[in-house]
Amino acid sequence: MALGDSYTWNNGVTDGQSFTPPVGTTTYVVTGTDANGCVNQDSIDILVNPLPVVVANTSDNNVCIGTNIMLSGSGALTYTWNNGIVDGQSFTPPVGTTTYVVTGTDANGCVNQDSIDILVNPLPVVVANTSASTICEAFSITLSGSGAVSYTWDNGVIDAQSFVPPVGTTTYVVTGTDANACVNQDSLDIVVNALPTVGLSTSDNNVCIGTSIVLSGTGALTYTWNNGVTDGQSFTPPVGTTTYVVTGTDANGCINQDSIDIVVNPLPVVVANTSDNNVCIGTNITLSGSGALTYTWNNGIVDGQSFTPPVGSTTYVVTGTDANGCVNQDSLDIVVNPLPVVVANTSASTVCETFSITLSGSGAVTYTWDNGVIDAQSFVPPVGTTTYVVSGTDANGCVNQDSLDIVVNALPIVGLSTSDNNVCIGTSIVLSGTGAVSYTWNNGVSDGQSFVPPVGTTTYVVTGTDANGCINQDSIDILVNPLPVVVANTNDNNVCIGTNITLSGSGAVAYTWNNGVVDGQSFAPPVGSTTYVVTGTDANGCVNQDSLDIAVNPLPVVVAQYQCKHRM
Repeated sequence: MALGDSYTWNNGVTDGQSFTPPVGTTTYVVTGTDANGCVNQDSIDILVNPLPVVVANTSDNNVCIGTNIMLSGSGALTYTWNNGIVDGQSFTPPVGTTTYVVTGTDANGCVNQDSIDILVNPLPVVVANTSASTICEAFSITLSGSGAVSYTWDNGVIDAQSFVPPVGTTTYVVTGTDANACVNQDSLDIVVNALPTVGLSTSDNNVCIGTSIVLSGTGALTYTWNNGVTDGQSFTPPVGTTTYVVTGTDANGCINQDSIDIVVNPLPVVVANTSDNNVCIGTNITLSGSGALTYTWNNGIVDGQSFTPPVGSTTYVVTGTDANGCVNQDSLDIVVNPLPVVVANTSASTVCETFSITLSGSGAVTYTWDNGVIDAQSFVPPVGTTTYVVSGTDANGCVNQDSLDIVVNALPIVGLSTSDNNVCIGTSIVLSGTGAVSYTWNNGVSDGQSFVPPVGTTTYVVTGTDANGCINQDSIDILVNPLPVVVANTNDNNVCIGTNITLSGSGAVAYTWNNGVVDGQSFAPPVGSTTYVVTGTDANGCVNQDSLDIAVNPLPVVVAQYQCKHRM
């Protein structure tokens, strides 16, 4: 075959010029044209293998000085590193930033590279700091690191937080980590002095108000007290329970404390009590204390036991002691009053029965009497001799008595007698009293003398007085009846001779007539004018009269021619 004079390729290839074929198998076709213009073709397959994807790997790309790291490649078959590094073997990189390049060759002999920067950081300059290197027991300190970012301490210490270290010398190590996680350490010694064993003593821790005590510290070098107390000097604590705190400082300047409660008891509120502070002579009273536990009295008095105080005003003082031994006093005045001089008075010591008397007391303020008597009020005492006792109470309540006898004479048993108690008007009677010595009558009557009582019923009262001057009465009603109103009646008072008439009385009970006339019986009166008198007696035996004249006419001298008419 003759070679062509000119060539063209597909895929943009220029004949005779280099190019970079794409990855993979590509067929390249060449067209050759000779001088005659004849054209022919040929082709070739070009296999382009891809480069291996080489990756530079490291165990750490940011480390601290002195740290071993390992670099290794991946993505190829064999690897080579610059800086004398052997793939997969650890080494210690230098401080600073170093670029490490790995060349990887794959099975096709294709080579590729990758690189990695390894930063090797210097260690931080860590410093251990403290708020105090020498302290006293129980005091807190603060440890803090500097020169790094974060810090950890041994012995359980937390950075920058206060804590109380133990007594003795302790080394504290701080580990500081910077921003690159590089770690360094520092340490310091903390000296903790033990606190002094501070104690105290007191002259007394339970006292009564007003008692002085002394407080003293022990176990240290110098001492100060709260509440203004000076060590070893006496003072008077206030009432109540007060806590006194002593602060002792030793030669190291270490301070400790102790405390004590001082109880200052108030004095008991002692009260002097009495069953009565104002009594009368001879009265027993009892004095007793209250507000404490035990009691003593002046004047030989025994608490709670009765006694008889003397007359006058006496001051009694009680001293009370409570359970704390604290003592206080109280006093009271007992006034013992004399009895009043009571006098029993009477308006009369001898009286008659039914008479009232008044009994009254004097010498006191109020009075009571036996036998139901009320002071200064009148009453009627019984017959006989009675003893009356008055009890007088004065302004102090003291009581005394007096008595008197009252003689009451019985009244005479007065009676009366009369000659007649039922008479007719004009009749004289005699009234006489009995049972006494002398008598007086009402209505002007004289005892034992006759008198004419008036018409009607009259009560006559006799007052009799006996030898004791006692008076009694009796009375009687005297009935004086009026005379009956007697009327002389007739059936005719002017008749003819020979005519019978009847006379009768009225106004009484029984009647008698003169001239032999019988009351109510007819008779023939004599000629002429005759006076007839009737005497009437009523039921009381009282007598009265009446009269009438009867005219009896003679018969006429009759003449024959005349007819005589008789009057009936």
